[in-house]
Amino acid sequence: KSEVDFFEKENHIKEEIDFGNNVFSYSLIANANAAVITAQLQDNAITVTIPKANAIEWVSTNKVGLNAEMEISSGKKLFILIGPANQIQ
Repeated sequence: KSEVDFFEKENHIKEEIDFGNNVFSYSLIANANAAVITAQLQDNAITVTIPKANAIEWVSTNKVGLNAEMEISSGKKLFILIGPANQIQ
């Protein structure tokens, strides 16, 4: 719950994984201008942006997580799942 509390207060959270010769990071950002949940990969980092309204609903209810589908290249879709690591199976 502490990560969700931090996210509620700061509107973002970032984690990094050090692979020795490379660092991979992932971030979650609440944005009032976002209309849908999106993900972007750039420079060994995944950034997931969610609409502020979705963020408020997520942190203020018993909702475990959020999900969305995003169209990517060649008509493929990316399934985005956001939630506490211990709740995702």
